[in-house]
Amino acid sequence: MKRIKATRRDAGRKGGLATLKKHGRGQLAEWGRRGGRPPALTYDDIRQRQLCEPQNSDKEVKGTPGNRLNGLKKLWELRRGVERL
Repeated sequence: MKRIKATRRDAGRKGGLATLKKHGRGQLAEWGRRGGRPPALTYDDIRQRQLCEPQNSDKEVKGTPGNRLNGLKKLWELRRGVERL
């Protein structure tokens, strides 16, 4: 029996229908409102996270988190001794 090769469009359609069946329209609509994938982390972002992570039990911060609000919030929490989950 000869098998018909599916095109990329057919494969995408089939996968989309399977996802719709599995998760439902509401979930797909929520994903659509969120948009696409988040941007990939750059080397600077990764390095910044490493510098902000506490290296010992004293929660000492090496480096500065920069001027971004999230970094400043994290620094404030580390100084107060609060750890975010």
